[in-house]
Amino acid sequence: MKKMIMFLLAMAVLWSSCANIPSDADFKPRYAPPPPVATAVPSFKVVSVNREFNFVTINEGRMDGLRVGDLLKVFSQGQEKATIRIEKFSSRFSVASIIEENPVQQVVEGDEILKV
Repeated sequence: MKKMIMFLLAMAVLWSSCANIPSDADFKPRYAPPPPVATAVPSFKVVSVNREFNFVTINEGRMDGLRVGDLLKVFSQGQEKATIRIEKFSSRFSVASIIEENPVQQVVEGDEILKV
């Protein structure tokens, strides 16, 4: 019985000391975190175009989050030129078939790639 009373007394002391702990909402850091470092946005581009088999190679791959079946848009100077679909990829490069293409402005090496 004495052990039980000592346990309850210890729990009461512990409980009362916890009441003074501030909540997360009251937490204020001692210093301001450093501002985010500006990083360059990766520029993915068409590396080569194969007109015979209607596909392009791009410098974007598995390491950049691409998967087979992903749809991408091809742009040049802000204008959309084509829609491509990833067929095969490696860690840093991908092969994509051309699904739709502007007949007036065809895809060429150096065009920019954006994920849909």
